[in-house]
Amino acid sequence: MNSKDVALLMGVNVSTIKRWTDANKLPCYQTPGGHRKFTLGHINQFLKNNKNKIQKVNLIELNGLADKELIHHIEHAEFTKIIPIFFKAAIEANQAKISTIITGLYLKGVGLDSIYDQLVFPVMRFIGDLWEARKLTIPEEHLASEVVRKAIYDLGESLTTDLPDDAPLAICFSVTGDDHELPLIMTKQILELNEIRVFNMGRSVPVKSIVDLLERLGPRYLIISANYHSNQEMIINEINELQHIISNQRIKLIVGGNASSIFKTILGKKVIIINNMHELKLKFIK
Repeated sequence: MNSKDVALLMGVNVSTIKRWTDANKLPCYQTPGGHRKFTLGHINQFLKNNKNKIQKVNLIELNGLADKELIHHIEHAEFTKIIPIFFKAAIEANQAKISTIITGLYLKGVGLDSIYDQLVFPVMRFIGDLWEARKLTIPEEHLASEVVRKAIYDLGESLTTDLPDDAPLAICFSVTGDDHELPLIMTKQILELNEIRVFNMGRSVPVKSIVDLLERLGPRYLIISANYHSNQEMIINEINELQHIISNQRIKLIVGGNASSIFKTILGKKVIIINNMHELKLKFIK
């Protein structure tokens, strides 16, 4: 966004934006030509330090949002009212509306963990239930899931901030056969907002393949997404392999997902289980 975009969103004039940036209150990037450019992360950092300005955020300027009823629901974080609107936008592959809802909630001070736990996950579970009940076709389910994934990924890109090379490092991945990518994207965003560098290795990663990476990078955290897995014997083998790999390393192992109980059964106190994004945030919150 440029200065004019931010001024409209914040309900102030452009000269105020200039004054805030000159006083180092509102961070920004400057182009070689001297123009100020702002990301959502810059705006959120400013609002975090100036909570009295949150109420002035003018959501009607956000992607041309003109639905006053939806704006009201967003401003008051009324998730029960937002869920059916979000679901309908996902089914209709309306990525712009999905992005607007998520961004609006975030600008109004709702944490990513709350947005994901109270809005995105309930909608995604409902979509999955409809597919299992054969009320959605495979293409419909895939399309709805993809537009939500893309909107969340784009949000993360707009929040990106540079972290120092000596910041604590976490490596994230999902076990072999687990093709759920969304929890990994969310995890990366929440950790980076709490000043943890993250290498997201992606979905369905064999444990053996990360041995060299662990030895070379020496991460402080290993975070695994382990959702429902049809081959329980395979996941047990993966856990045993993992236990052997990290036995002599000072790595905190954190696991979330429907199959995390299997990790707990085998590894006991060697693993920290999280049940949602809020619990993950509490492990790292500054």
